[in-house]
Amino acid sequence: IENNEIKGYYAFYKLDKEGKKQALYNLVILDNNLKQAYSIEMKKSDRLSLLESSYNGERFCFTFVDHRERVLEYNVLDKTGKTVGTYSMEISKSEAQSYAMMTANEDDNYAGGLAAIKNKGFLRIGMEKKDGWKVEFEMIDNSGVKKWAANSGVESDGKSYETAAFMYADDKTVAVTLTTRGKKFSTKGMETFLVVYNVETGKEIFRKEQKHDKWQISPLGISFDEGTGSYYSYGQYWVNEDNMVKDDSKGLYIQEIAKDGSVKQENFSTWAGDINNLLITKAKKKYEDNTKIFIHKVLRT
Repeated sequence: IENNEIKGYYAFYKLDKEGKKQALYNLVILDNNLKQAYSIEMKKSDRLSLLESSYNGERFCFTFVDHRERVLEYNVLDKTGKTVGTYSMEISKSEAQSYAMMTANEDDNYAGGLAAIKNKGFLRIGMEKKDGWKVEFEMIDNSGVKKWAANSGVESDGKSYETAAFMYADDKTVAVTLTTRGKKFSTKGMETFLVVYNVETGKEIFRKEQKHDKWQISPLGISFDEGTGSYYSYGQYWVNEDNMVKDDSKGLYIQEIAKDGSVKQENFSTWAGDINNLLITKAKKKYEDNTKIFIHKVLRT
């Protein structure tokens, strides 16, 4: 997709084994009428598994994992399928094991560790097993060269378990959410931050804890409005006393956040009173038991 228009499609798949130690892959690039534009064959070690892929408007990036050697390999290709750069790195045993579980059934998996940065490169979200789990970020440019690295920046006296999720990126900034907790499967003492980085330098622009005096909030996504120069964070919210793992959320929230991280305005809409009353449903059961919410895109009206 370029400038909100579909320009084409691509498919990447294994063709066959190429000897004892290599496999043959094929990358097919189609135009928006499904006419084949390019077909490229690639030979890779048979130990590699395709983990995920992404396209940033200028380059493709394919991530392979070697479970035995515990290596991630990033292959950056141009629009014609020509390889323009590679980047490899060693990963921890525990991280390799988690990727092995994802690729065991050879389905179309997405590990969540590769995000496209518009026309500039790709963000790697990695994990390190150290006093719990720690998040690591690496920015790889369009030639496959690492530009910068960053960690969560969260200080902890004891064990902590960190997770990160990609939220938004353009050619200037990249936004992620960082969550840290004392225990792996508990929300007690959990803290979530919205962090925005400079794409060129990796410098942190602002860090905003995702909390509210009355509610617990959990972001689902971030969008940016050039007209207002603001970020919009949206997701679900709970009463402060609720257990976010076990209890249903109370509704949907949205916050307008300035470039310095301050909240300019916000809205909290309940499922039961505000949102459900606006929707027409033929559900035979209770509405709350028969609904899933997916937000695909946010448009300013």
